[in-house]
Amino acid sequence: MVLLAEILFLFGVLLVGIGVLGRAWSLSYIAGMKNKSLVTKGPYSLCRHPLYLFSFAGCMGVGLCTETLTVPLLILIGFAIYYPLAIKKEEFKMASRFSDDYEIYAASVPCFMPNFRTFQDDEIRTINSNAFLRGLTSLIYFIALIGVFELIESMRSAGLLLSLYTIY
Repeated sequence: MVLLAEILFLFGVLLVGIGVLGRAWSLSYIAGMKNKSLVTKGPYSLCRHPLYLFSFAGCMGVGLCTETLTVPLLILIGFAIYYPLAIKKEEFKMASRFSDDYEIYAASVPCFMPNFRTFQDDEIRTINSNAFLRGLTSLIYFIALIGVFELIESMRSAGLLLSLYTIY
């Protein structure tokens, strides 16, 4: 059982790393540009919602860092309920803002699951550094949550935290 817990934790940390790096990569393309132009390069050429994809990876990683399957399952259910609605709303907004260009983009790039054959990138691009840095600061929460769960686990082990019911 200890080995399984350590494997879950390791896989969780890897997913958090993928989530954080992927969100940073996506932010470098979209920060400050979201409502101004249709971004279709870099991670946005792999799927139309890479920020959601990498958020999902990061959240599942945090869930796995609890060394259980309960928390990741709850996260999966939460994403399955919330994100299809969020994606539908965002796609409607993008289609109304960028009309034909968005239709062409949506027809050639998958919604959520990446297609590496559609990858395109520019050699040089401009980044809105203020918006990018604002977005980067939100990434610390993924890493901080791992620490919170580890602290809770340590406090339980030391007998400092009693619980009547444990979901992880």
